[in-house]
Amino acid sequence: MSEPRFCPKCGKKSAEENGSGFIERGEFDGRKFEHEGNVTAFVCTTTDCGHVHYSED
Repeated sequence: MSEPRFCPKCGKKSAEENGSGFIERGEFDGRKFEHEGNVTAFVCTTTDCGHVHYSED
């Protein structure tokens, strides 16, 4: 497991990797979205925060 990252919500260095996924954002042109790609999910392990955010791979 990688070193914890900073949580964008609480600012503590307590966000740990918690899986991955595929995102589709923006307008759909009939074939694909403006932006598509793999992401890594991070969750803040601070009990009073728990914020989930994503980072592009």
